[in-house]
Amino acid sequence: MKRWWVALLVMAVALGGCSRSHPKPRPIDLTLATTTRVLETGVLEMLVPMFQRQSGLNVKVVSMGGGQELEFGRRGKVDVLLSHSPEADEKFVADGDGTSRRNVMRNDFVLVGPAADPAKVKETKTIADALSRIANNKATFLSRSDETCTQRKERQLWEKAKLQPTDDWHLKSPGGAKMFQMASDKGAYTLCDRGTFLKERKKLNLVILSRADPLLVNQFSVIVVNPVKHPGVHDVAAEKFAQFLLEPATQQAIARFGKDKYGEGLFTVEKEK
Repeated sequence: MKRWWVALLVMAVALGGCSRSHPKPRPIDLTLATTTRVLETGVLEMLVPMFQRQSGLNVKVVSMGGGQELEFGRRGKVDVLLSHSPEADEKFVADGDGTSRRNVMRNDFVLVGPAADPAKVKETKTIADALSRIANNKATFLSRSDETCTQRKERQLWEKAKLQPTDDWHLKSPGGAKMFQMASDKGAYTLCDRGTFLKERKKLNLVILSRADPLLVNQFSVIVVNPVKHPGVHDVAAEKFAQFLLEPATQQAIARFGKDKYGEGLFTVEKEK
């Protein structure tokens, strides 16, 4: 009899342990779609837990490149977007797929390259002049080939400068960390967002050579997917998240983000204009 009770006790402990080690997952209250650029900065690792603690809502983050986050919104597959394609974002709202577009934060694109700067880019005052020098010197330039916002921005800048890159010096790269390493190894120039570069620069032989041109501003906006056009989206939770991003405490946290690690913030918030 004693052994029987001992066996029951062992089974109860084992079952209790299994129950504790495999808790039921919380339901998803909100799905946020954003770009790989936002995710790679690490800012969402700060913002999402902050919002979950304050709201009690559970957030799922999906990231993608090439404007796919907007396509997911058009299909009603996500509830809220954090995007940085102003023209495409405005069209998304104008088409009725989003209820509003609100600016949250911004950083900038920068032109980086070798410290030796063979094309003398650092002497220029505008990004158009910098690209002209690269083209005239046929200096190696790495271009992303993943159809991200960065690649679209680069194409726009070449067009603004009225230049047509050629394949003998304008080379394709896979993007991400591999692109940085290739540029570093080849002594090449490339365009990237400042936040991502600050995270990677300790591993690289690259420096920022052109920045601060208004054409390089990289604006991030929050867009709530329209529940009228896309029934079933969690618009109430999405609106709470949008409002959270614009609260003074959140804006201050965004403005401070990165200063401890990189010596400067990765983003500027709207109040700092």
